[in-house]
Amino acid sequence: MVATVRAVLPGELESAAAMRAQMAVEMGRGWDDRYPGWRERFAEYWRARQRAGTAQVFFAEEAGRLAGMAIVSLVDDYRSAAFLEPRGYVNGVYVVPL
Repeated sequence: MVATVRAVLPGELESAAAMRAQMAVEMGRGWDDRYPGWRERFAEYWRARQRAGTAQVFFAEEAGRLAGMAIVSLVDDYRSAAFLEPRGYVNGVYVVPL
């Protein structure tokens, strides 16, 4: 099967937070009890970054279901600004287990 990748819409970031929570649990780090409200903060943080054009969350879909996600964000630091060398991160990469 072939997966398609698309940008996550602002109203879908809660689903991205749920996927990130699943990833954390698989890594042995369930955050819901330790950091109440983190999912809402996650969604709002990435919503603001997407609005500003400094990040984008992506979903991979396969056969009509979410199969994974990844986050791409620009770094805001001295070197990027002073030397006009934009840099970024790819993080939050997760593939849903079959």
